[in-house]
Amino acid sequence: MTGFSRIVLTLIVSIFGTMGAHSAAAASPVGLWQVTSFQEPGLVVIGSRKLCFRANGTFGEPMPNPNEFFSGFWFKKGDRIRFVGTQILTVDLGFQGRTANFGQFINSDRFAGEFLNLVIHSSGSSTQPGNFIARRLEAPC
Repeated sequence: MTGFSRIVLTLIVSIFGTMGAHSAAAASPVGLWQVTSFQEPGLVVIGSRKLCFRANGTFGEPMPNPNEFFSGFWFKKGDRIRFVGTQILTVDLGFQGRTANFGQFINSDRFAGEFLNLVIHSSGSSTQPGNFIARRLEAPC
């Protein structure tokens, strides 16, 4: 993680506060979340999507798009969350992506962390490192 990334994550924690550290450890990701991703270098916003984290340890989009599929599994240890998934885009010659996300709850309604995407397309592959922040939208999905 770059120095700038550390500063951004520090600001995120200070903006949302460290209050509720106990509730962060007890927080459950089950429910609907808005996840916004920022790509390195420069932490440029590359997208935001709604994800439904289910009690069975899987996640996916609440309203799947027929041209794009994104799903995977998650697990939590203490206040840390991991979610790993596959994204398939079927338009424009298509691509496949794999993502690994490593985060930590700030409180029961927010978590943030880092990701690494592997993008596989017809001309080869590339990686996208970055950061994300997730905000709870509603409990059921």
